Amino acid sequence: MSFDPGYEDSSGYLQAPITQATYLPKEVMTSLISIKKLTPQSSSTSWGNEITNLEALIDSNIPKPDASDINFQRWKYWTGIVANWLLNQVDDSLQRIVKVQTTMLTYADEVFKTIKLLSAGNHRSYVEHELAKWQNMKRSEHQTAIDFIMAYQNQFNRLKIEGEEEPCGMALGRLLQELQGEHIRIHFIREEVNDRDRPIDYQLFNYYCRLLISEFRANRNLELGLGGDNDGSGGNGGDGSGRGSRSSYSGGSASGREMSYKGWRKGNRQTKQPR
Repeated sequence: MSFDPGYEDSSGYLQAPITQATYLPKEVMTSLISIKKLTPQSSSTSWGNEITNLEALIDSNIPKPDASDINFQRWKYWTGIVANWLLNQVDDSLQRIVKVQTTMLTYADEVFKTIKLLSAGNHRSYVEHELAKWQNMKRSEHQTAIDFIMAYQNQFNRLKIEGEEEPCGMALGRLLQELQGEHIRIHFIREEVNDRDRPIDYQLFNYYCRLLISEFRANRNLELGLGGDNDGSGGNGGDGSGRGSRSSYSGGSASGREMSYKGWRKGNRQTKQPR
């Protein structure tokens, strides 16, 4: 959806004070695209994040325009359109509850705020469920190591959207613990993490997730005879392919040579470290 710019004062240089009428959808728009409906089991945060290009109309912190505003009538038209649209973006069970309150609500920001308020209890339950789901994730519940890493990372990201994620260092430590014994490189990664001169942040957490996926993928390719992504990427046993055994790696490379941290890091240059 595109927007008309706000207006300027008589001098032609100074922008008028920003209100909900400063940026409005073009009047040629006849409908708004539906988003995934908010349900008692879903995240009101994610739901709200899907409402794009309408932020000014649903933000109660942005003042409403005065009746003397040049765009007042257009704003009044659009806030009514968006208010009705918002009601159609929630589950029927929530809609019934909200409609009891909306008999006295006129504007889109009031409807949006009411939806968020009335779904707060459901949202708290959703967050608690997602947090427990992440805390209870086990490697044994996933067919492959790669599947587990991706599921673990995705669940962590869901919690981050809600602002409920655990410290990234703790999250990475638990991931490495679950994968311990499946790949010789896990030990090297753990040492590197412990020796870093800065705490593990979100960027580094995602970097190590990508690195782990790369290591297990290289080992899988080696077992399938497709060649590894870097030198000495395999081991005897483990679960690079994710099927069958979770036995520990022997500590040597596929060629039988002793694997050192220096050799591993040199062979893994394709996974660029964040600075």
